[in-house]
Amino acid sequence: MYVKNNVIDLKENLEYILNQNHPKFEVIIVDNASFDDTMDYLSDIQKRYNNLKVVPVENNEAFWGNR
Repeated sequence: MYVKNNVIDLKENLEYILNQNHPKFEVIIVDNASFDDTMDYLSDIQKRYNNLKVVPVENNEAFWGNR
């Protein structure tokens, strides 16, 4: 999943997704430089779920300046 400043939606839905009855699955969340509490929440919940992987992406202004 791709998220940016979605802490409210994550708190409402992520645990339902992580508690599925499928035998093997992984949830990968790519956080695009959130500036709300999204990364705090993801860091906390990641400690409880081994099948949750979080990939933080930081803004890189140099990237947008070049093609």
